[in-house]
Amino acid sequence: MRPIIGVSGIIEIKQGPILPGHKISYTSNDYIEAVDLAGGAPCILPLTKSEDVIASLAQSIDGLILTGGADVSPLLYGEEPKRGLGRIHPERDNFDIALFRAVHELGKPVLAICRGLQIVNVAFGGSLYQDLNAEDAFYMKHVELSEPHTGTHTVRFTKDSYLYSVFGEKTLTNSLHHQAIKEPGSGIKVTGQTEDGIIEAFEADNIVGIQWHPEHMAKHDPKMLQLFEDFVKRSVKGK
Repeated sequence: MRPIIGVSGIIEIKQGPILPGHKISYTSNDYIEAVDLAGGAPCILPLTKSEDVIASLAQSIDGLILTGGADVSPLLYGEEPKRGLGRIHPERDNFDIALFRAVHELGKPVLAICRGLQIVNVAFGGSLYQDLNAEDAFYMKHVELSEPHTGTHTVRFTKDSYLYSVFGEKTLTNSLHHQAIKEPGSGIKVTGQTEDGIIEAFEADNIVGIQWHPEHMAKHDPKMLQLFEDFVKRSVKGK
């Protein structure tokens, strides 16, 4: 039996003349395909406010992928919103944090991608840059307009890290974010950065956090697929 990999879901509110205001639970199919290719059984986890449901979801899966999406509310790390802040989704913030904590407390592995990395950092008491465009120190372009699977900038890894064992000293990654880690949370070990100093990866207890989107690259880059394969293997060991 394949390990069950939970993929955190998103809610979209339909616009237009047909079922306006109707809510749809979904996620990018690239996450689903990457987990499938890596040997896992993907399962989309829908947003809920129920603590009992969240606890049941955490028990039912073998590993968790926290997915990308809307900006994380700065109120969660003690800041007021600044001008460059994009759309937030407080209901999803609360769900993702509660789901992450429930899974982490059970000792199950977590792969945190883009917004997921930011959510884990905030859950551990860290903070974020609300908008990199407002920060003069960061000169690189972090929101690329190329094909989603195209590597556009370099991330360098520390030698004593899991990610170094996969990629070596550096790799090209796709870049689709305007927020990033400011102060790392408690217990987080920074293991990957860009040349302008943005934290693009961290590792913690049974957690790998990455700022880029390997799910878009997994069908094109064996090393990106390996991230999912290794994650699925860790999920099997945790059963």
